[in-house]
Amino acid sequence: MAPSSSSVTKPNSKVGLAVLSWRAPDTLIRTLESYEASGLIDLVDRKLLYFNDLSDSDKEVAAKYGYDVTGGPNSGIPGGMIGMTEAMDDCEFVLLMQNDLPVVVTPEQTARELRFALDQLESRTADLANLRHRWLPGQAFSRVGKYLKYWPEPELSAEFRPTEQSNYQNAIRADSMVKAIRRRFRGWKANQVAGGAYNLTEDPEKLHPDLIEKVDGGYLIDSSASTFSDQSLLLRRSFYLDCLIAEVRRNPSKRRVQGFISLESSLNHRRWWGDQHFKIAFGDTGIFSHDRRDGFQPT
Repeated sequence: MAPSSSSVTKPNSKVGLAVLSWRAPDTLIRTLESYEASGLIDLVDRKLLYFNDLSDSDKEVAAKYGYDVTGGPNSGIPGGMIGMTEAMDDCEFVLLMQNDLPVVVTPEQTARELRFALDQLESRTADLANLRHRWLPGQAFSRVGKYLKYWPEPELSAEFRPTEQSNYQNAIRADSMVKAIRRRFRGWKANQVAGGAYNLTEDPEKLHPDLIEKVDGGYLIDSSASTFSDQSLLLRRSFYLDCLIAEVRRNPSKRRVQGFISLESSLNHRRWWGDQHFKIAFGDTGIFSHDRRDGFQPT
């Protein structure tokens, strides 16, 4: 049962929840219901659904769950993410979600993790927050396998659960000498994946003290050790549009996803992202997983 609105503490700044969706009604409804059950919707000031290929049935879903609604022709993830962020022009902070990112923690954990992330952003200790669940990341999660391609297997947390998509089993079989050679000759790449220790062990800051800092309620990871992700993202609206999207427009990647520019590739394919040394807040556990039930399947 979700906490009542009188039992949760809203942030001082105005926070908007924006959810991007395209032709996955079953997945979307499951995700929206998780936001209700977890009390997430009581912690934000505005709720928006942005639909690529907006239809009458989409509008009905928005009305049923009490969200503002907008959208237009299919513009892929980049166009949809930009469009819904621009539409949240009355919010200082935006929680940028997609239809396949349900809450997988209790209402108490949801409130605590969101409060931690906002504290880091409001104090400008962090530039953005990644709220994907540490131990239950869901589908299409590669941070673990990429980390173990370069680094020795650490002492695993009891909470760690390897998945087929994490490539964990293949990665741990890699020869330690091969990993050392990779770190020697591809030091920049080894540092870029070092943040993956957060998803493997209880004390990642001990393995990479120059890149990962333990703070009360979570961690701060340098952007040189954690690539940009467009999933489960909380940040200032102005930072997203005026800094990150502005950089994507200046230097778009040639990679396309379903024919559209990839935001992640555009920010990660060069050293710009890491060279900025942005601070990314990660909570003790995180909030959201990745679970698509219908429509386009992640790989």
